[in-house]
Amino acid sequence: MILCIGEILADLIGTERNGIVAYERHAGGAPFNVACDIKALGGKCGFFGRVGKDAVGGFLRDFARAQKFEFLDIAEDEARNTTLAFVDVDREGERRFSFYRRNTADYALEFGERLVGAVQNAHIVHIGSLMLSERRGRAFAQRAMDEARKSGALVSFDVNLRKDIFPSDDAAKRAYRAAVRSADIVKMSADELEFFTGTDDVQKGASRAVPDGRLLFVTYGGRGSAASYRGAFFSAPAMRVDAVDTTGAGDAFFAGALFLLDSVLRAGRSTVSEEEMRRILTFANACGGLAAAKRGAIGCLPSYEAVNAFVEKGGKR
Repeated sequence: MILCIGEILADLIGTERNGIVAYERHAGGAPFNVACDIKALGGKCGFFGRVGKDAVGGFLRDFARAQKFEFLDIAEDEARNTTLAFVDVDREGERRFSFYRRNTADYALEFGERLVGAVQNAHIVHIGSLMLSERRGRAFAQRAMDEARKSGALVSFDVNLRKDIFPSDDAAKRAYRAAVRSADIVKMSADELEFFTGTDDVQKGASRAVPDGRLLFVTYGGRGSAASYRGAFFSAPAMRVDAVDTTGAGDAFFAGALFLLDSVLRAGRSTVSEEEMRRILTFANACGGLAAAKRGAIGCLPSYEAVNAFVEKGGKR
């Protein structure tokens, strides 16, 4: 099982019609998106998060229950509201986020016996990054990573940088670097790699970000992706699609990658071959492309078989 931990929130995606911007409500939050996409692919997955005891939180809890996760624990916080993310999308499908999350529920996570048990049953524990903006969230993230390592699970971390929720760039770098150092599997965009390491060159950046041969994925949007693993470097071109909304495309990419990595772990192996790594990149690119071709972050991925068919056709639908 892959256990995803972290933010679940409402993405309010804007569309302008006749000079008026209307916002549609969608379930979101990077680790929650990843969990939903893994389930869509047919994987075993769990999710742990927190929402406010409000209308948006109720919508998210109902939505999460409908996903039929192997493990689900979304607490209701009576003292804090559910986090909101307003998303404005341009003509190329690229988006800009504005977060409403002062004293909100997403980072007020608490450990308990149920979470410890879920971590012990997971092959991969995937940690969301929004909680890193708060001291309480950083402490929780570190404990989650420590518990995962203690149980023998791999730790996955998506940088998913949101500089506007930190007091400064330096504060963001300190928080993210600590999480990257504790993770076995890391995902960054090319822009994030350059922000943290000073280079967008995967080989140079990998040696600075994850210097001991751990697995680093780097996404380049419409140009594809690359990976650094145990001193070897791989790349794969993007699948060509007509981008409608890139919200959640990176999460879909990572879901595809983690889904295939989990199959390797379930087979009892601890390393990934070159052939498998190239297949993982190609499959993950297809997942990201299919997500960008639809509106919203969740509900964009078809089944594992359909993604494979998309890959076999070279990205043609």
